[in-house]
Amino acid sequence: MKCVDLFSFTDSWKNREFASVLEGHIKRSYLIRSIALLAFLPLDLICIVCALIGRRKHKKTTFFMTNKWPRLFAEKVPGKIFIGPIWWIFYSLRYGGSYYPASVIYILLGIIGWGSQKRRVFLNRVGPNIAKKILFLYLGDEAMLVHHSDALPYVRCFIKACEDLPIQTCCIQHGIFHEDALSDEVDGIFSDINIVRSIHDKNLLQSKGVLSKIYVNESFFICSLLREGNDRVPSKFTKGNILLIGEGLHIFSEKMANEYVETLKKIEADLSSAGYCVTYRPHPSEKFIYKKYKFLSAKFENLATALVECNAVIGYSSTLLVEAASIGVPAFQVKCLGEYKKGLERAGLDIKKYSFEKFSEALSSSAELKRNQTPLSRGTLFPDIGWD
Repeated sequence: MKCVDLFSFTDSWKNREFASVLEGHIKRSYLIRSIALLAFLPLDLICIVCALIGRRKHKKTTFFMTNKWPRLFAEKVPGKIFIGPIWWIFYSLRYGGSYYPASVIYILLGIIGWGSQKRRVFLNRVGPNIAKKILFLYLGDEAMLVHHSDALPYVRCFIKACEDLPIQTCCIQHGIFHEDALSDEVDGIFSDINIVRSIHDKNLLQSKGVLSKIYVNESFFICSLLREGNDRVPSKFTKGNILLIGEGLHIFSEKMANEYVETLKKIEADLSSAGYCVTYRPHPSEKFIYKKYKFLSAKFENLATALVECNAVIGYSSTLLVEAASIGVPAFQVKCLGEYKKGLERAGLDIKKYSFEKFSEALSSSAELKRNQTPLSRGTLFPDIGWD
């Protein structure tokens, strides 16, 4: 594996303008969140004291630094420890295990920033040292740190700390891996284990120089968005709800974002005039700017609810297109900014190019509206990689 550098995440980008805009956005995001987290420091200190008093070491320990798949927490894994913001304490209360706040690292990264080389050197040394002390508190004979992305500085602090400890790092794929990606530095490049959706994703990681153990677990991802109790999805729908997916493109370029918005406007106008009910689901990074999409009905609803209740999904490169196609929901990809269709086809996913004519034809066909009738099994993860 490559040597971990907290701040190399934009170094390999082919488009330097995009890289500069992205790094600026991430810095601002870290700063804003760090200021917000300062208000919770007294609670963090109380949690730290409680954790130190009540801590007990396990022979095997599982550190969770992801909350994208809460049902993972229900799996029988040894010594659960949740490391994250203060509200993650509720995961420990619900699923068992311990909670330890790590806001101090996030605040350090956000307040100090990483503009100069001196700051980078300082944070590359101090951040992982703090993370090492946190991990060591609960470390037994062996451990695993589970996360969904090693692309940004906060998680990289812990991954770098794991290099000197008997802790394996496990990255679970959370997006679409593209053959013509903007950067050669892909998620999972710093992790010991990668869990991916398909053999195509495995081959793509290996072509990017990822040398870790890579496991394919399609069943886990197929039902990853469905809530507990949703073992089946509805089998057939009449003409109704269409979901447009926000992509968060403003973090790369305002021009890209505006181009995508104009495309969505035309799609919404066409579908509304044809009698469809169109809903826009903003990307999480768009929560504070979604008013620019006021021509749409924006909803910040649970992804599982949105996926189960819609008739079709339209987007650009969102993971939700893959999730929809996996369970038989018609998924359409707009081509306003180029396309990644080739990679999706190789992954065996039926994601169509969007055009109003093709869309209407697909949804008027009852065959297209039949969804996956196979009961969705609770795909497990940890037994497959020998960690249970």
